[in-house]
Amino acid sequence: MRTFDIAEGRSFSPSDRNAAVIGSRIAVEGFSSKIGVRSKLSILGKDVRVIGIMKPTGDQNDDSGILIPIEMMR
Repeated sequence: MRTFDIAEGRSFSPSDRNAAVIGSRIAVEGFSSKIGVRSKLSILGKDVRVIGIMKPTGDQNDDSGILIPIEMMR
């Protein structure tokens, strides 16, 4: 599993269910307005709260990523 440095907020804890960590590019360019920690998003039809924003890596795929707990995919 790859690890990412967090620029703002935090990474996942075992109790997180409806949470997301987003890439730096998504936070700034992914939506009509900037997304920050504690913002709400709808992913896979579920409301999630942004708990962290990753530091830029320089890789477009990583910086545009959205990480969610595996439980959300089930």
